[in-house]
Amino acid sequence: CFRYPTTVVFYYRRQSDVLQGLYGTDIVYNRVTLPIRRYAETLDVELDYWRLATRWANVVGANNILVRPYRRQLFPRHDIVADFCQSLRIPYLASVRDNPIALNRSLPTRVALAVQQLWCTGIPAEYVYKVISALRLAHTNSAPYEFMSPAEAHEFDLRFVESNRRFVAEFCPEHSPIEPRSPA
Repeated sequence: CFRYPTTVVFYYRRQSDVLQGLYGTDIVYNRVTLPIRRYAETLDVELDYWRLATRWANVVGANNILVRPYRRQLFPRHDIVADFCQSLRIPYLASVRDNPIALNRSLPTRVALAVQQLWCTGIPAEYVYKVISALRLAHTNSAPYEFMSPAEAHEFDLRFVESNRRFVAEFCPEHSPIEPRSPA
């Protein structure tokens, strides 16, 4: 299918964590104002790892999918780009390595929610983006977003239990199963 040998590096983590990370990013950069439950309804296909990996396998072959757990604390320099390069045995260029965006720092949940409220007020986008820039300078961190309670995250994760079992069994049997977040 592709002109050159292709390897898909497939990072996975608990779906409720992915959901909250995407939601925070979409609030800040894509003006999402939906409540998280409605937003979640739009992601079922993307967060079904077995279906997604199967689609990739149909294109590049299952043996060309490298599955990696997304655990920032285990990445070199806590940086997914460094892990990606290391996984593929390609050089990590200094121009990329020294770019602070590579560290994927986020706004705290409360700040992202404040930005969401700004989008709802009708303030012109250029002013909201100026506020976001100022907030990023003052408030960035690497803590995960927390838009859901542990019980809500657990409930969301339960939707993917069977698919996750199939995904691990077929694509990464050497990895631990993806367990739902604890409801407590």
